[in-house]
Amino acid sequence: MTNTSARRGRGEAPRTVAVHIYDRHTTPDRDALRHRLEACSAFARRQGWEIVGWYVDSGTDAFTYDRRPALDRLLHSMSQGTDDRRLLIYDWSRLSNDLAVQAEYLRRVRGSGGTTNTVISGDNNSSTQRGRLRSLARVA
Repeated sequence: MTNTSARRGRGEAPRTVAVHIYDRHTTPDRDALRHRLEACSAFARRQGWEIVGWYVDSGTDAFTYDRRPALDRLLHSMSQGTDDRRLLIYDWSRLSNDLAVQAEYLRRVRGSGGTTNTVISGDNNSSTQRGRLRSLARVA
């Protein structure tokens, strides 16, 4: 069963929720990475979402703002989709520990036609007014 987006008009077919799972991994501890990815997968399954891609930036790529090849591939893939597109991360630190950088990535996700959800960070859907306010409050 694939869950569909509640954002649809009368007479419109339900839209599939296509999830792109992302992680930024900076340490040699592969168990922590595996735990986060498994938690994202379980979260997506509970929602009935379809996982369409897995993306991990590791090593030096995970430390930089301007060089995230996996995230760039994710955003490109997201921009090609027509379904309800979601970036799913374990928590906000998987994008960056810098709040301004997080805000920039959220802007890029929206620019690619998607929204962002987290597994453990509370009201985490950037497509809702409350979720956007939480995201903005983190930066302010």
